[in-house]
Amino acid sequence: MDPGLLPRPGRGDPVRRELGPETGVPRDRRSPAGDPEVPAVACSATYTVQNRWTTGFTAQVSVRNTGNAPLNGWTLRWTYAADERVTQAWNATVTQSAAEVTASPLSYNAAIPRAVRPSSDSTGAWSGAHPPPAGIRCDATAS
Repeated sequence: MDPGLLPRPGRGDPVRRELGPETGVPRDRRSPAGDPEVPAVACSATYTVQNRWTTGFTAQVSVRNTGNAPLNGWTLRWTYAADERVTQAWNATVTQSAAEVTASPLSYNAAIPRAVRPSSDSTGAWSGAHPPPAGIRCDATAS
């Protein structure tokens, strides 16, 4: 047996351990005869501060279809750690309640083919520190 392959107890198909591209955490890569390695519906997102000044900032949030099927909707959720608030957004409908932010697609960018990454830009205001959100949760809807 190939030394990079590990037996799967009770399943019979070997599994190759590799690092996931987004996280660097080991993940199973199934052999061609095994189960698919990618969920049918999944997405991920990144949040990047593009510019900041004394009382504001601009940020870009990118959504990526990481599943093996097209998406027909997505919702992003993140929590600001300081006194940030979204004051304007493009390419998404953004709502905020206290530190909790939700972004959802507009009619023209709800569908995302496999491995495509549309983005949304926003302008915000802040006072004091401006740490980026610790993580963004992405919920996807199948086509």
